[in-house]
Amino acid sequence: MLILELRDTTLQLILADHRLGKYRIKKAMTLDLGESLKGYGSVAENLTHLSKTIKYFTQERNTVLCLNTSTVIYRDMIAPKASSKYLNTLIRHELTYALNLSPDYLLDYTILGEAEKNGKKQHKLLVTTLPAQALQDVVETLSKLDLNVTAIDTGLNAVIKYGDLAKLTPADKTVLLADVSSTAVRQYLFEQGRYAFNRSTKLNATTAFAETILETLDPIEKMVQFAANASSHPVDEITLFGSSADLEHISHELTAHLEIPTQVINSLSAVSFKTQAFDPDLIAGIGTLVSAKSKRKKDINLLIPYNLYFNQQRALVDLNRMHKLLSFGLLYLSAFAFLFMNIRANLLVAQIDAAKAYLNQEEIKSTLGEIESMRTDIGLIQQIKAEIDSIQTVLDRIPRLNGLQITTILDLKPAGLRLVGIGYSNALLSLSFETNNPALIYPYVLELEALEGFDEVSYQSYTCTDDGCLVTIDVTLQGGIAQ
Repeated sequence: MLILELRDTTLQLILADHRLGKYRIKKAMTLDLGESLKGYGSVAENLTHLSKTIKYFTQERNTVLCLNTSTVIYRDMIAPKASSKYLNTLIRHELTYALNLSPDYLLDYTILGEAEKNGKKQHKLLVTTLPAQALQDVVETLSKLDLNVTAIDTGLNAVIKYGDLAKLTPADKTVLLADVSSTAVRQYLFEQGRYAFNRSTKLNATTAFAETILETLDPIEKMVQFAANASSHPVDEITLFGSSADLEHISHELTAHLEIPTQVINSLSAVSFKTQAFDPDLIAGIGTLVSAKSKRKKDINLLIPYNLYFNQQRALVDLNRMHKLLSFGLLYLSAFAFLFMNIRANLLVAQIDAAKAYLNQEEIKSTLGEIESMRTDIGLIQQIKAEIDSIQTVLDRIPRLNGLQITTILDLKPAGLRLVGIGYSNALLSLSFETNNPALIYPYVLELEALEGFDEVSYQSYTCTDDGCLVTIDVTLQGGIAQ
């Protein structure tokens, strides 16, 4: 069993087997590409070298890919329990408005558990999306290396599965998992045992050792402050993993500086190592390896939407080819039909001349004139009726905004949302809010959509910084037309 974890500039290989309910890692290797896999593989000499290196590492050709790159976008959502087809449509609609995604983005999700809303149990989802072209570049490059991708997981999803199986995120604590390397710090916050938020911070890899430690501690300290301010659950524990050689030193510094127990991650009991010691840099790869043990109702596999998307693209290409062949055949058929019609026209000339002579009689011309005048009058009547209907439609669609609706909007607003602006124009009510808790926004939008008197509630803008989020919501009044 071969697991590939692809990061922005590195490729990690894990070779493992599965016996008697346990996974055994035979060997692992990390390849520093220095650039993206597509860029590295675009040079023939690099591709040849990489192919030889992988074949020397293993003869296994089937692989499970863990995509842990910056091209992957994550979003957590609360959604009603429904069929997968309905959830896919709902998720794409939400992300299209929130992130301005195009149809060329692939999307998949996993069900992390349940959440209660308005007294009803609903799904808590982790949604992942990325451009179809970005994934195609990766899959095609791996294909050139004679590797067959059988499933595609994502880094955050794999880390969550590892945390669940290793019991790193108990339900009675708020835990921060931090992936520390020489170039970035990726942090994953779990509140009361459930994934809540993630943040990635780039580091300057050329700084001295002491400066690197301080640069690593700073984003972690900010995340701890964010957790304390944004929720009622301050961080209880910090667990470190990743490729940094200074994890133990960073752990001691965090414990002393933040007074929060900090440790370096431990191996899973379900995983053993044949020839090497446990490596805290293998967490995402191991999380993908042991996916079957997580026993989720629905897990992420981007290979499914990938195949569906490109099968549809190939179907469109085949349809265009068929259209060209059909057009070519119709051209010949048209030529034959033209010859046939010419012959038939010659036979009908005499009958046409007789009809013209009949229609040129004065009595027939007078009757036809009267008929044309009646048709004109009928047309004018229909135009008048259409104008009356149009005026009535406009009158029916004039929106009415009253004080009760404004009061209802403000009553429903959660305490964590601060109203900073309100505007009304052409049936469109614009509400601007500031918040330190982005999770409050989507439920509030759903509550507004359920109100009578509103046709549509949508995001107009959505901006987040370290200081908080600014979101503008557009509300179209019932019977109104947003301009």
